[in-house]
Amino acid sequence: EVWGSEDYEKVEIFYRTFLKNILKISSYTSNAMVYGEMGKYKLEKHVKLRLSSYWCRLINGKDSKLSYIMYKVEKLMHFDDSSEYTSKWIQCVKSIFDSTGLSFLWESEIDNFNPNYVKALLNLQLNDINKQEWNEAISNNSQYTFYRMFKEDKQLENFLLCLDKKDAINLTKFR
Repeated sequence: EVWGSEDYEKVEIFYRTFLKNILKISSYTSNAMVYGEMGKYKLEKHVKLRLSSYWCRLINGKDSKLSYIMYKVEKLMHFDDSSEYTSKWIQCVKSIFDSTGLSFLWESEIDNFNPNYVKALLNLQLNDINKQEWNEAISNNSQYTFYRMFKEDKQLENFLLCLDKKDAINLTKFR
């Protein structure tokens, strides 16, 4: 919940490799196709949800908690023009809300808002952003012309669950 502001590209690569191994497809297979067949999202989405959920709990926590006090100090130092201090964590959390169109939550730090509501709202926004990026990748590349004939939505394909393992893998390789 605090480490997510760092670069996690190596973990993302490991995750994609794992998905490709499950499907027994080439490591050169497009990432968009893998995510589309499996109906999975980048780990980035889950990290952003965890970071923002932690922030919500922090904001709604007791003012006397050390974590809350440290957050307030870090935020003051980060946005103080006379200070050279920058917090990657503060930048990351703020950018999550900015990129999802929910900046007002970050700016207002509303007391007593429902963290579950914020998490659900962020989840919807991040899913939409991810689906749009996936659709753009699939639509704007001639490499996906054949794939688009079979795949319209980013969701787990039923044949992966219904067919026996060998047939499901062969069909995945065909698509």
